[in-house]
Amino acid sequence: MSARIELALFAGGARLVSGSHAEESHYAGDGTRGDAAALTAVLQRLHEKIPSRTRGAALYAQLGMAHAHIALMQVEGAQARELLSGTADVHVHAWVRDMLHLEPESQVIRWRALERHSALLVSCIDRGVFESIEAHCSRNGLRFVSCKPAMLAMIGADQKTKAKVQDVTLAWTECAKEDAPFEALQLLRLRQGELSAAWRGWVPSCDREQRLDGAIRRFLACHDIPADRHVRHLRWPDRDSAKAPA
Repeated sequence: MSARIELALFAGGARLVSGSHAEESHYAGDGTRGDAAALTAVLQRLHEKIPSRTRGAALYAQLGMAHAHIALMQVEGAQARELLSGTADVHVHAWVRDMLHLEPESQVIRWRALERHSALLVSCIDRGVFESIEAHCSRNGLRFVSCKPAMLAMIGADQKTKAKVQDVTLAWTECAKEDAPFEALQLLRLRQGELSAAWRGWVPSCDREQRLDGAIRRFLACHDIPADRHVRHLRWPDRDSAKAPA
């Protein structure tokens, strides 16, 4: 079996894991298309620190909120039937431009219909970042196996476990550096194991717990979720672990 390399890419930094060996590095910028040279350099620098042979290894990339978006596109009745008729890409790309304020040409856009809810799960990955990782794999003889938002990777891993919680609210926070003035925040609601609501924003580092609790309470109230329901807090990347999140 070939080696597995896991890449966690967040705002201004990257973490590369091979087996029990982990390396992390920061760079100027946020990794967008304009920072392609900086991102390329940091990926190569991390790769060269891995002690084992890696040619032919499979690379799995997980991207933080600086580089990826996930959202729910609500569809009903005639619109749902129209999407199934083969025009979904056109509608999804227009929705991404109007609702997420992203240019579709700058994103790698994927979507899938949710079985239990009248919605499409849409994910967007910065195309410049995707192409930088792809080029890195080509230069170093790696197999570029997977690239997805870290949140979706976590949800997918949970769904494979027997101990998964069917109904849960996830409070996902990301912070590039420990002294950053704010943290990116994504609130997600899973019902029967599927995403049913999502909200994206940020919380200031000062009075963090109080501000985060307020954001969660407003999210629960907006979606008619009882306040006593389970809320799972996740902070990414997990620097206390020897391994990148699965």
